[in-house]
Amino acid sequence: MRFNNEHKTIFITCYDLFEYVVISFELCNILITFQSFINKTLSLYLNDFYIVYINNVLVYNNIEKKHKNYVNKVLAKLYNVDLYLNINKYIFFVKQVKYLDLIITIEEIRIYFEKIKCILE
Repeated sequence: MRFNNEHKTIFITCYDLFEYVVISFELCNILITFQSFINKTLSLYLNDFYIVYINNVLVYNNIEKKHKNYVNKVLAKLYNVDLYLNINKYIFFVKQVKYLDLIITIEEIRIYFEKIKCILE
């Protein structure tokens, strides 16, 4: 990406505006397009029991039986649009997860310490 062209990669999610510094393989708008596609694909229950950022989908619920149902709904939606996942890369039914540089637990959400370590020192 050329210097000072970062503004051309801005896209909007329901959480904030994001802009990329690097686009792999010199593809134009691929991340914006994919974010829009995944938002549309998973829009039915977005923020009810999952959130999504690019290819990071976080399904959340504190009742295991409901959680299994929610995971199945998300996987079915992805399958219906020919998106597949490598099951070995994913973890299920955990009490704590690192998601987008945040540590999310049942009790709290906190910043991943490694990201702020240089500021604190």
